[in-house]
Parts: sequence; C-alpha cells; structure tokens
Amino acid sequence: MGGMLRWATRLRDGSGSLRGTGRVERDLVASLDWYERAAATGDARALDHLGWMLENGLGCEPDEARAVTLYRRSAEARHHQGRFNLGRMLRDGRGVPAPDPVLAAMWLDLAAMAKHDAAAEALRTDAGEAADRLHTHRCDVSSAAQVDALWEALGEEPVEVLVNNAGIRRDAILPLMEQEAWDDVIAT
Repeated sequence: MGGMLRWATRLRDGSGSLRGTGRVERDLVASLDWYERAAATGDARALDHLGWMLENGLGCEPDEARAVTLYRRSAEARHHQGRFNLGRMLRDGRGVPAPDPVLAAMWLDLAAMAKHDAAAEALRTDAGEAADRLHTHRCDVSSAAQVDALWEALGEEPVEVLVNNAGIRRDAILPLMEQEAWDDVIAT
C-alpha cells in the first residue's frame, strides 16, 4: 500500500523518478486514480490525500461532500491531518448541509492534541474575543522538565480550565499494577 501512496504523490507533485528513468511528469488524473486505489485499502493517509484532491478539484471536478466523507474516515482512523481537514470543512460548512462549530472544534482539538499546529491555531482563531485569554501548551507529564517549563510559561496567570488527555488505560489497583503497565499509561 505504501508504494501506491508514494506513486500517487509523485504523480500529483510531478516529483521523483521511476527507477532512475527521469522525472515523473505531473498527472493529476492518474494521481487521483492511485489515491483511489490506496484509499480502497482503508489507509488513513490515502483517505486524507484523496479527500484533499476532491476538495480542491485536482484531477476531477470538486466534490466537497465526498471529501468530507473521506476526511471523516481518515479522522476516525486517528489520522491527525484527516482530523484537521474534517474540522475545517465542518467549521466552514463546506461539503455539509450547515456549519457545525461544535463538531468542528472537537476534531480540531483532537488534531491539536496530536501536535498539529495549524489545528491549534484554528482553535485560537475560532475563539474570537476569548483568544487573548486562550493559551495552549503541549506538555509530556512524564517529563519533569516539561512540566516545570509549563508552569514557568504560565507565570502568575490563573488557570481557569485545564484539559488533560491520557492515551490508554490499564486497570489495576495502583499497588498491584505492574511497572510496565504504569509506564505505558504515563508514556501515552
């Protein structure tokens, strides 16, 4: 599958070469076909790339509704770019009957938590008048240095809302929890 995605991207961008035979010519129609093939495997990146091609009418007529469907599948497969693109489309009401700012914020937030800077910026922009009071900070709580840096960055500012996200759960009474399970929980 990775080969299909790489080939689709080379055709889209007109970059790279085929076994040293020279530069690949840009061919958006062929690129779209290869992205379709890769997306048919369920690959989240391929779904996102195909959505982007359809959204922007590259190699085809624009189809924002189908782009949203593909972005949703990519987002649900936990692909951060798919989450960002779905959030954009929902926020702007593109490819959907009406804007959905709440659902858009959810997808943008999930992308931002995956360190997608454009998603974090979109959330700040969407915050409007509250943006001057909105601060986002990424922090690996398993790193004492990052926690110290976070508190230093906050300074004397009061923390009104703190969103903390942990990735996995390993149920056990703490004294009975294996060290490896604890490390896995803290590392995600």
